[in-house]
Amino acid sequence: MEMPNTPLEPVDEDWSSALAIVAHPDDLEFGSASAIARWTAQGKRIVYLLATRGEAGIDGMVPEEAGPLREQEERDHAERTEEEGQESEQVDEPDPEPQVQR
Repeated sequence: MEMPNTPLEPVDEDWSSALAIVAHPDDLEFGSASAIARWTAQGKRIVYLLATRGEAGIDGMVPEEAGPLREQEERDHAERTEEEGQESEQVDEPDPEPQVQR
């Protein structure tokens, strides 16, 4: 499917805090990192809410190893960015194994 070549509308930035909700650690880093960096540089408070530890998301690694690794990576990121206005909370729901549709 071809994406339309229409410019995106600017986002209103007249706010002071936001809640960013994603399923897995690193989803925001891959999808929204530049916007979040801009907003924290403006002094805005961004709280990440992670629904899972992402334990099913590393190919070739068992979930019992992947979950703690991804969780620690997110904690390390949160430690480095807390003074910039970012916080991270974990819900800790299980990350379901991907299912093959036939």
